[in-house]
Amino acid sequence: MIKGGSIGKGTDLRDETKIELIFYVSGRHRLQAVAEQMEELLTVLEQYLQHYRECRFVRKTKQAVHVDLFCHGDHEHRVDILPVYDVLQAQSKREIYEDMTKSDTLRQFYSTCLIKLQQAFVKEQPERVKNLIRLVKYWRKSKLPADEGKNKWPDYYLLELITIRRWEEAGKPTTFDLRRGLYSVLHALVEYRDMKIQWLVNYDKIFMKQIRERNPAIHVPEIFKTPRAEGRIGTTAQKHKYPGYYVIDPANPFSNVASTCELWHKVAEVAGESLQMPLFGGLGRSGLHNW
Repeated sequence: MIKGGSIGKGTDLRDETKIELIFYVSGRHRLQAVAEQMEELLTVLEQYLQHYRECRFVRKTKQAVHVDLFCHGDHEHRVDILPVYDVLQAQSKREIYEDMTKSDTLRQFYSTCLIKLQQAFVKEQPERVKNLIRLVKYWRKSKLPADEGKNKWPDYYLLELITIRRWEEAGKPTTFDLRRGLYSVLHALVEYRDMKIQWLVNYDKIFMKQIRERNPAIHVPEIFKTPRAEGRIGTTAQKHKYPGYYVIDPANPFSNVASTCELWHKVAEVAGESLQMPLFGGLGRSGLHNW
């Protein structure tokens, strides 16, 4: 079992209350077997956890069990427990991405299994960048405190990726002013329609374009579409899933993480208001890349 989420990446806030635990299912030889028996696995896990007074069952989703864990006094943590198949030990990344084209269900299960790659990508960033990520998360927590019904604010992983890219665009400085870093990230949120972020660390464009050519029904982000394939993406649902702006998951080329946020216009508004704070006095656009 490993810690996932912000704690596993080393970007958690001091008062972090949400924990993600990932445990690898043993005795299984194919992801398909785990996928087919996931409901049974989650039911057994739910029954097991309900024997502990420190745990309060919250809900069960398709791929996780969610509980509240009480540790001392009134302090509690929301814990998401995800059983996954360690697919990276069984297949190459190219084989994984090929298999992800076979069905939506398999693609969802593979996506969960790639958490290890997501975690490694963020965890390997310099400590100063992680400090900036924590500052951005604190801004999100204080300014965008709760989702509005079913509409979602940007999640922490999306903010982590945007922060890392802004640091890269600033020249990857080893030391920098956190104030300028936050200023740059907030500007990115205001100008979210211009975001076109990708990292070719686990896959490359040529390989993904080949997948697109062989599987024209698979929805892939704009950057992986060949010119003659662009006309195939035309439905309203597809346009919503892959808008003109994107933040492609470095672990999962089929995932535009930017599409998980459904309140971008409000995020931009709040970020714009934050940029007017005295904290950023004297910083102009020249400060975006000069940290």
